[in-house]
Amino acid sequence: MRESTKLDKTKLPGDTYEKWLGTNKERSKKTRGSETPAPDSYETWIGKRVETKLKEQD
Repeated sequence: MRESTKLDKTKLPGDTYEKWLGTNKERSKKTRGSETPAPDSYETWIGKRVETKLKEQD
C-alpha cells in the first residue's frame, strides 16, 4: 500500500530547525554525565534475593 502524498506536501516553517537548536543547547563538558542513572530494578531485586538467601543459610 502506498503512503499518502499529503505528507510529501507538508513543510515546516524555515526557522523550525534554528528554534530547535536554540532550545537544545550543548551542555558544558563539566556537567555532562554528572547525572547518575536510575537504579536497575532487576539488579536491586536480585540483590535483595541474595541477601535473604544468605540470611536463611546462617
